[in-house]
Amino acid sequence: YYKVRSMSKFALVNPSTNIIETISVADDSWSAENWIKVTGDRKAVKGGTYVDGVFILPQPYPSWSLDSNKDWQAPITKPTLTSEEEEAKKYYEWDESSTSWVIGTYEEHHS
Repeated sequence: YYKVRSMSKFALVNPSTNIIETISVADDSWSAENWIKVTGDRKAVKGGTYVDGVFILPQPYPSWSLDSNKDWQAPITKPTLTSEEEEAKKYYEWDESSTSWVIGTYEEHHS
């Protein structure tokens, strides 16, 4: 019979920059220098960082900053869509050139 092995994701972290260089899957018990086991709800992605025991996604825009939970936040809060805007399949997206949220429609970007 086969023993089912438990597999986990591991992130290769550059020790001088804290940048994640690659992600791999290996047996739970595997370990190697500079490879950090990915646990919990935090995603580890190539190009992200690992700081103070926390995986941090890459900065989405230059104007965004990290909050106390190590999540990226826009400099202004994202507006809430009205029910009419939701029905019209509108959404907000970040515009870095104006550092503001702009409204778009699904049809504009997928036609």
